[in-house]
Amino acid sequence: MRPRRFALVIPLLLAIALILPVAEAANIDIISQDVNTVEWDGTANYKVTVKNNDIMPHTLRIRAASLAWGDVVFDENMLYLGTGSQKTVNAKVTPPKDVRIGIYDIQVIAIDEYDTSVRGVGFLRLIANSELPHIDANFITGSAIDPGPTDINLIVKNTGALGQVDLTGTFSTPFSESRSFDIGALDIEDAKILWQGILDVPYNTKPDIYPFTFTIFQDGEEVSRTIKYVNVLEKETVRADDSIRKNFLQQKHIVTLTNVGNTNAENSYEIQMSTLDRIFTTSKPVAETSNLQVGQQLSWDYELAQGETTTITYLISYIPILEIALSIVLLFYIVAWYYRQDVGIVKEIESHGNSLKVKLTARGSSRNMLKSVILEDYVPTPLKLQDNFGSVHPTAVKKESGKVRVVWRIDNLYPGDEKVFTYTMKSSLGLIGDVLLPAAKAKALVGGESKVFYSNRVAMKGKIDVSEIEEEKPES
Repeated sequence: MRPRRFALVIPLLLAIALILPVAEAANIDIISQDVNTVEWDGTANYKVTVKNNDIMPHTLRIRAASLAWGDVVFDENMLYLGTGSQKTVNAKVTPPKDVRIGIYDIQVIAIDEYDTSVRGVGFLRLIANSELPHIDANFITGSAIDPGPTDINLIVKNTGALGQVDLTGTFSTPFSESRSFDIGALDIEDAKILWQGILDVPYNTKPDIYPFTFTIFQDGEEVSRTIKYVNVLEKETVRADDSIRKNFLQQKHIVTLTNVGNTNAENSYEIQMSTLDRIFTTSKPVAETSNLQVGQQLSWDYELAQGETTTITYLISYIPILEIALSIVLLFYIVAWYYRQDVGIVKEIESHGNSLKVKLTARGSSRNMLKSVILEDYVPTPLKLQDNFGSVHPTAVKKESGKVRVVWRIDNLYPGDEKVFTYTMKSSLGLIGDVLLPAAKAKALVGGESKVFYSNRVAMKGKIDVSEIEEEKPES
C-alpha cells in the first residue's frame, strides 16, 4: 500500500526564464486567476487573458519562459492584438515526472513576433500535492576507473517529501549481470547501504565511457532511475603464470607473460633471490641483474601487444656444487687409496707416432722395506710389445691366452722410494677407436702375508677397439 499523500508548504520555486532581449517597457498584460492543485501525473487547466496596453498593434507568441519544466501548452500560441484589445486563451500544464510536492509559479512570456522582444510576463500558479519516490543512488566514487576489481558502495537515500514502502531496485553495468535488491521502506531522509562489494571490470575492456544504472521500482513500476557515466581508462595489465618443476637439486621456472590489458604493455618482469641462488641460475632470455641491500634482482624487459604472450625460463640448479663435492671426494679417495697401499702403482700412457708408450711408477708406501716385489703388466691383442724398455728391462716377458705379460722384479722397495718402468707397443692393424688398457699389479710379501696391489686403468684415444682384459683378482 502506498503511503498517504499529504500537502506540504515549501518555499516558492520559480522557473528560470530563457535569456531573451527585453523591450524598453513591458506593455502586454498576461493574467490568470486560476490556481490549480494536481497530482504528480495530473494536468492543470488555465484561462489566460492577454491584453495589449500599447499604442501599437502586436503579433505575439505566447509560451512558457522555461521549456525544461514540464509541459505548458496553449490552444492558441500566436495572437494578433490591436491597440487596447485582449484575448483569452486556454493553457494546460503537466508537471515533470520528477516534480516534488510544493507550490510552483510558472512564468509565461509574450514575445513580439517581429523583433523577438519580450512584451509581457505573467505567472500560472500550480500546487503539486503528490510526487513519485525521490530516491537518490550513489554507488561509485569519481567518474573514471581502471579496469580490474572496482569497489562498489551502493547507497540509496529518500530525498523526497514522503516516506516510501515496497521499494525494490536493480543495479546494472555492461560488465556483469544485473543485481536485484529488496529495499523495503525508506522514511524521509532515510538511507540504506544495499551492497558493498567488488565489481570486476575485465582488464581488456576498451577504454570508453560506460553507463552504470540503478533503477528503483515500487509495486513493480519504475519510479526512479540514476545513471552515472563512468570512463574506463587505459591500463597496462600483464598476467604472469609461473609453472615450477622441481627435481633433485634443481628448480625450473617457466613464466608465461600474457598481456590481458586494454593497451599495449612495455615493462619488465622482476624477481628477487639470494646471491647464492643467482650464482647457480641460468635463464632464457638472459636476465639483467642488479644488486639489492640483501640479495639480487633479476629483470627481463618485454613489449607485448594486446593478447600477446611471451615466455621466460630460468633454472636454479645446485648440481654443479654436487659435482664439485663428488670430485673432491673422489680425489680424496684416490689419494687415500693410493697412499694406504703398501705398494702404490700409477699407470700412464702417451702416444709416440704409431706407438704407445706406457709408464709404470711403483712407490713404496709401507712403513717397512719390501723385498722381492713382482710388478706385472699386460699387452692385449692386437697390440704388440716393442723392444724398447727404457733403462730397466723386464725380468721376464711371457705370452699367455692372447696377451703378453711383462714382469719386473724389484729386489728392495724402501718406504717412499719410487721405481719407474717403461715399455712401448704398437698395432699392425691401424688404430680406429679408444685404447683401454688393463690395470698393472704388484705382488709383495707384507707382514708374512702375500698381497696383490693394482694400478689405475688407462684409456687412450686411438683407432682400434681393444677388448678389456680380465686381470687376475686378488686371492681371498
